[in-house]
Amino acid sequence: MATPKHDWMTVREEYISGDDTTTLDRLGTKYGIPASTLRKRSMNEDWRVLREKFRLQAREATVARLAKREATVRERHLRLGYALLAKAAERLQRLNAGELDATETRLWIQAGTEIQRKAVGIADELSLRHEIDVTRLTTEQLERLRDGEDPERVIGER
Repeated sequence: MATPKHDWMTVREEYISGDDTTTLDRLGTKYGIPASTLRKRSMNEDWRVLREKFRLQAREATVARLAKREATVRERHLRLGYALLAKAAERLQRLNAGELDATETRLWIQAGTEIQRKAVGIADELSLRHEIDVTRLTTEQLERLRDGEDPERVIGER
């Protein structure tokens, strides 16, 4: 049985997975294959179509990897936002009115809410139409803020 003259599988895979500088002419020179032979083989086996499919799959895989990475970051930020809001609500419940540092607690609520909003894709800065006086919020309202509900909706129900 005769040994194949060229390693067609290697040439084919290099062309399909190569970038735009990987041309049939360059491969022909590299592997000592006449240009006409290489072009004929390429056309018969649809190498250009296979190359486009390979590139599309590579792009899709890259997009999927980036989306997964972004989802991981968003999830981490969302958990951080929840943690900040929970800490603020916990602190409010433990303190009596005389010890309450409303400004600091309000900042925790705003920071937690802003982080959550950004984590779910709401990138604009949290802007309330009025300041939150946390000393006047009910436990239920604080819990709703902790759980990420829109502060305007929670405050509007007083």
